[in-house]
Amino acid sequence: MEWVGHARKQKERPPITRQSYRLMGGPNEFSTEKCEKLLGYKPVCSFEQAMQELADEFGAATLTR
Repeated sequence: MEWVGHARKQKERPPITRQSYRLMGGPNEFSTEKCEKLLGYKPVCSFEQAMQELADEFGAATLTR
């Protein structure tokens, strides 16, 4: 990861970092409860609806290829 870039004395950021690996490797679930309580936020659609829309989009994209 980053140590390889340091060993090679690279100036640019490595393509994958420890933090990005951690984010990809586990569940990423976030609650909107705090936003709802403090800011009055109301989601446009439910999580289930959003996942269904995403699945429909991916399904349509694979059919057009």
